[in-house]
Parts: sequence; structure tokens; C-alpha cells
Amino acid sequence: MAIDIKDIKLLWGKAAGRCSYPNCQDDLAPLLASNGATILGEMAHIIGRKSGAARSDVNVGADDTYSNLILLCPTHHTLIDKAEGDFSIDLLQSWKSRWEGQVAASFPQISDRAGLFREIQSLLEQNHQIHSEWGPTSQRAKDHPQSSQSAAYWQLRRIGVILPNNGSILNLLRANKQLFTPTEWSIATSFIEHAEFFARHCIEPCDSTAYLPFPEEFSNLIFRERTDG
Repeated sequence: MAIDIKDIKLLWGKAAGRCSYPNCQDDLAPLLASNGATILGEMAHIIGRKSGAARSDVNVGADDTYSNLILLCPTHHTLIDKAEGDFSIDLLQSWKSRWEGQVAASFPQISDRAGLFREIQSLLEQNHQIHSEWGPTSQRAKDHPQSSQSAAYWQLRRIGVILPNNGSILNLLRANKQLFTPTEWSIATSFIEHAEFFARHCIEPCDSTAYLPFPEEFSNLIFRERTDG
């Protein structure tokens, strides 16, 4: 497959790096203690690209774009292709739409401020761990600046974990605005601007001079609240 990087980022990001098969949702880019980075995710065609491929249709213009792909674990990718008669195009599209909808709607309204800040902190901590270990300013990147494997894994982790985590934080913030003071909401808004910019940057990288950095005052607010609370 010759899948464009933009479509790869969209697919992994919208699926939160997890299998779209109902009730599976396996982590498709786990960190294993013995092997380190392991990429399990497979980008399956919903409509087969070639004649004779699973769910191929000569009357439909199938391609390698995001709209014709679904992110699956190896087991469920094999299953839908081996038993294609049981898995229609419409069914796969419904799986994809349902799971991406669940990701987008994650974390509804929370009744108490402590619970809200606890949820946000856990997401920020995971993002920070991934950025510190694999990001462009990490020690790994400095020690191995030409490592294509490390760079590729950073791309997958930021679109498979950081991007969805940011989306979850945005959902939490917008659903629980009433738990912030006006001053605090101004700080939260700086994170919202950063997260929305980061999502666009993952799809269409911008010039470094235009980059909108992570607002440290937001993490200071969240972690100070958790410490003081």
C-alpha cells in the first residue's frame, strides 16, 4: 500500500491507536518491557483495492485514503479478510464510525473539581512520558538524530496516544467549564489553542517559527490543584 502520511495520521489519531473491531480496542502500539516499541496496528482496506481482494468492487473507486481504511489488530484484520462474506463494507464502515465517535466523545461531564483535575493530570502525565522518551527534544533523539525507527515510532505515538489524549482533555475542559474560575479558564483556553494547533500540525506540519508550544502554565494549574487539593 502507498498510503499518504496524512491519511495514516488521521486513521491512527481518530482511532486513538486502538483496534476498531467492536469490544476489542487493543493497544496497537504498545511499549513492551523486553522489546521496546512494537507496532501491531494494521491499516485494512474497507473496499479491496485489487480485483479479487476482500470486499473488492469494480463499480466503486477504492483507494488508499483514510476514508477507505480501518485500523485493526492483526487478528481481526485476518478475520475480516478470511471470512469476508460475514463482514460487509457497510458493517466495517459502521465499526469505524462508531469507534471514532466513542473516541471523540470520551469523558463526559464530571461532578467534582478534584475528579476532573485527576483525569486531566493522568492524560498529561502519559503525554509527557511519551514526549520525554521519544520526542524531538528527548535524549534518545539527541543521541540518535538519524534513527528513522525512533522517528517513525515518535510519529505513531504522537498520533496514536498524544493526539487522542489531547482530544480527551479538550472534551473534559469543554464539558466542565463551570468548575474553573475565569482566570483559570483563560489558562485552559491556552491549552485548547495549543491542542487544536497540534492536531493540525500532525496532519500538515507547519514551519517551526509558527509552532504553538505547550503552555506550561496549564500543567502548573492542573498539578498545583492536585497537590494542594
